[in-house]
Amino acid sequence: MVTKLPFGTGINGEIASLYKIENADGSYAAITDYGATITEIVVPDKAGKLLDVVMGHKDVQGYQKFGGFWGATIGRVGNRLGASQFEINGKTYKVLANDGPNHLHGGAKGFDKQMWEGEIRGDNSVKFSRVSPDGEEGYPGTLTVSVTFTFDAEHRLTIEYHAVSDADTLCNLTNHSYFNLNGTDGMNTGLILGHMMQIHASRMTACTPDLLPTGELLPVDGTPFDFREPKAIGKDIDADNIYISYPHGYDHNFCLDGEGFRQVAVTTGDESGITMETWTDLPGMQFFSSNRHSFCLESQCYPNWNQNPHFPTILLKKGDVYETKTAYWFK
Repeated sequence: MVTKLPFGTGINGEIASLYKIENADGSYAAITDYGATITEIVVPDKAGKLLDVVMGHKDVQGYQKFGGFWGATIGRVGNRLGASQFEINGKTYKVLANDGPNHLHGGAKGFDKQMWEGEIRGDNSVKFSRVSPDGEEGYPGTLTVSVTFTFDAEHRLTIEYHAVSDADTLCNLTNHSYFNLNGTDGMNTGLILGHMMQIHASRMTACTPDLLPTGELLPVDGTPFDFREPKAIGKDIDADNIYISYPHGYDHNFCLDGEGFRQVAVTTGDESGITMETWTDLPGMQFFSSNRHSFCLESQCYPNWNQNPHFPTILLKKGDVYETKTAYWFK
């Protein structure tokens, strides 16, 4: 069942709505049309108690006032573009430097800060759509984009992205939910250091101190980035490693093994017993340990493609269709 609820009035007069997708057992996912943002995912723990496992605010102004990309859809380009510029067809486009000298998560008013049009689809799905006009945040081409969220009876939240542009442009969409599988109370939660994490990735992207991939793909073997077997997030989070030292923890792109829509990570809350499987058809995923009270697993093409053309491309050609899918499955 999908219910449309009020979610407050924004600081500029926006009337926001919340779409609650609820199962018969009381589990649900809630997404607002401000930023196509996941505000809650409520699922049963090992004892059957329902817990919210994502951090979020109670109304639209919370997201507007405090920032942080909590649960939002990120675009046109998630993660970083080095030197805040890129070239398409011999023309250089400049975008906002909002992360030191680099461009992060779509700019000053990326997709996370836009109002989307919500449409209920059946009894367990909501589609959010918007048109990003030519030149928005410096990107060329008018991009027509939609994100569809489906929450099924098996507690699986599937996110399907679709976009098409009337000119060559860049597109690398993701979701920026902050998870704590032991449960959250809005923005209040305990540490995630005891969570068990497994990531199916044999390599990660080397990076500069400002977390910009250099183009080198490093084996994770023998490093703090080896999550090929389950281990506690906190085990190596303070390891003596140059790449760990840059963000004082994890905020790195993992080069995912395999191809197609596949399981790429398994995370388990040490107190709740809730396990979250992450599935995607994309080649990369940013594992961000945040402030150690939550974690993000952002499916993506590798960051800084504009300076590393050997990376999987984020160039979306005129008329081509961008389609990708990611799912978070709670057990």
